[in-house]
Amino acid sequence: MRFSGNTLHRIVSNATFDQRLWGVSTLLHSVDPMVRSETVITLK
Repeated sequence: MRFSGNTLHRIVSNATFDQRLWGVSTLLHSVDPMVRSETVITLK
């Protein structure tokens, strides 16, 4: 979280998960099974 004084301006969240655990095929091991995601929320 990023603040300016007492005001929240930005929230950043990161996640990584193994898509094989959710039943998604990795095309015979030709793609990385780990999926990365970043979410950024900017408040004005």
